[in-house]
Amino acid sequence: MTVLFFLHGLGQTPQSWQEQVTALPLDFKAHAPWLHGLRPDQRSEFDIEAAADAVLSLIPQFTTGPVALCGHTTVP
Repeated sequence: MTVLFFLHGLGQTPQSWQEQVTALPLDFKAHAPWLHGLRPDQRSEFDIEAAADAVLSLIPQFTTGPVALCGHTTVP
């Protein structure tokens, strides 16, 4: 089974995906992690490579199979 990871944009939170996650079938696996450097209690300078590495390190915790990524950002 493919596990879907929802990735929030800058200035957003994992809760930005709440409606999408709750609309999925109950047997569907999805996760919306905090991106590295953006969690309020662990703020550091955002680095896209560090954030990508952190997401990649999370994947084995949830699956050994395929994953799909879904992300968005807001444009001012």
